[in-house]
Formats: sequence, C-alpha cells, structure tokens
Amino acid sequence: MFTIVICEDEKTQREQLKSYLSLILGELGVLYEFIEYESGEQLLNNYVSKAQLIFLDIQMGELTGMETARRIRERDKNVDIIFVSGLTSYMQEGYEVSARRYIIKPIEEKEFRRQVLPCIEEILKKNEEYVWIKSQYSSYKILMSDILYAETYGRKINIYTKQRVYDTHINLGELEKKLDPEVFFRCHRGYLVNLKK
Repeated sequence: MFTIVICEDEKTQREQLKSYLSLILGELGVLYEFIEYESGEQLLNNYVSKAQLIFLDIQMGELTGMETARRIRERDKNVDIIFVSGLTSYMQEGYEVSARRYIIKPIEEKEFRRQVLPCIEEILKKNEEYVWIKSQYSSYKILMSDILYAETYGRKINIYTKQRVYDTHINLGELEKKLDPEVFFRCHRGYLVNLKK
C-alpha cells in the first residue's frame, strides 16, 4: 500500500492533489491511500510513520509547512517531501529539509505529472528494497540489506540488524517470503541468514 499524506488547509487544493495523484497511481497499478490534514500541527500530532510521500503546503495556520517539515525530519529522515505553494520565496529553504520537489500553485496537471511521476517511480523502486515488519506495538520499515539474520525465539522472530534487534510475531516462513531468495537462505528451521553478510 502506497501511503500519501496531504497537508493542505484548503479543501479544493487537497481534492485537486488527490485527483492528479489518483490518475498517476492508477496508471502505475499501485494500491494507495491518502491521509489528509488541514494543518502542520494536526499532521505532527497524528504522524503516520508508514507514509512514503508527504505533500506540504507552505502557508498554513500558525505552523508553516517549512517548520512542519523541519519537525518531521527530526523523527523521520527517509520520508519524501514535496512542497506545494504559491510562494517561490521558500524554495531555497526546501533544500534544508531535503525536499524532493517544490511545485508552484496554481498546479497544472501536465506539470504536476512531470514533477511527481519520477518521484513516485523512484519511491516504488526503493520500497522494493525494504520489508515492512509489524511488532506488537508498531510497524517498522527495514532495509533488507541491513538485515544480518533472523531467528525463531519462542513464539516470535528476532530480526538482527547492525543497529538493533526487531521482534515480530509472524513466522519464519512468512518472513522468508518477504525477503529476496537470492540473498536470504534458510540454513536451519529456526534461522534465516543474509548470505552477503
């Protein structure tokens, strides 16, 4: 599921973005969902870690889109951000938060497609290299190449990376199906190892 967050205080603008995005994602044959917020505060208070792409308006309420992006970067370095604004004066600041694009309003469909389609295609390609794991309390997106090995531990699976250990309640067979069979090998009924590590 491709999750897109749209943070825009004007409903007509949100609807326009959803319309353009639905056309692009429909052509790509991607299952998707939109999560909408009317303000930066609302987005930050309900932040969705599974989001892959965030569209941010610059001028919103008390918290600007730029400040919202800075706060997002404090907790999520990987999510892609695209600014949508009628102002060009914030373009330079967009680099400070690693924004992918800065789209100027009013938005024309042809220009929107030209700017956004390559971003979506790149995200989809990048996501093929990740695996989503659910633990008891949250979900994690783990880069496959970071996984050293996985082992059965009681009724759960521990997934070891250089940075930390993740636990999940799926079985080893389910995990094996999510990983690249050319890289990961089931050397024992309780272990799955990364051959490159």
